[in-house]
Amino acid sequence: MGRLGIRPEQSDRFIKVLKKYRLEKRVVGIYSHLACAENEPKFTQKQIILFKRVIRRFEEEGFSFTYKHIAATAGALVVKDPEFNLIRLGLGFYGYWPGVPNQAEYKQIRPGLKLLSRIVQVKVINKGDLVSYDGEFKASKSMTIGVLPVGYYDGLSRRLSNSGVVRVGRKYCPIIGRICMNITIIDLSKIKNPHVGQEVVVISNQSEDKNSLTNLAALTQSTVYELLVGLSETTRRKLTA
Repeated sequence: MGRLGIRPEQSDRFIKVLKKYRLEKRVVGIYSHLACAENEPKFTQKQIILFKRVIRRFEEEGFSFTYKHIAATAGALVVKDPEFNLIRLGLGFYGYWPGVPNQAEYKQIRPGLKLLSRIVQVKVINKGDLVSYDGEFKASKSMTIGVLPVGYYDGLSRRLSNSGVVRVGRKYCPIIGRICMNITIIDLSKIKNPHVGQEVVVISNQSEDKNSLTNLAALTQSTVYELLVGLSETTRRKLTA
């Protein structure tokens, strides 16, 4: 992988260093990381074999590991080896998997995250009125718009300005103007009698929806990873069945 940690050929030297601190520190785990578990099975097996050799070398020198792990989300359904007793499930917690896997197990995974907001203001603007910073949206007619208390600070990418959509009821409403730090403005023209407090699906957990995380990632030319880590820690989480 070429990131953190030591290379296999450095194991013996590292073991000597660890032994100096045997009375002060107890090593309980060892792990590595798969570079391309989702699409390179031969390379993945090569990594696993090499890692297990390193483990044996440590054990020969008296180290006993309670925890051994190598698989993150991409490897969770690929690595089925009793040698390892932990996985590091990150992206998978949200119901997403890297790449386009072919395993039947992957097809059972469903997106779990839904980002909801509510309309905090409804107003009518006139033809020619400008919306948000720098007037990047100009109304071509009189229209009803809504204000949402969510923006790029909360994880709604600015790249969705004037291009993304949210869902109100069963209808998609375009995002208009530039997305602000904590505010997004939407076109409510398709919504009959919109009102303050009305629920809005900002990110859908239905893969086929235009505002699903997968489709938003494609629209912004980013990745599901990037959009997920962009979600603010201050946004209230609620676990639902």
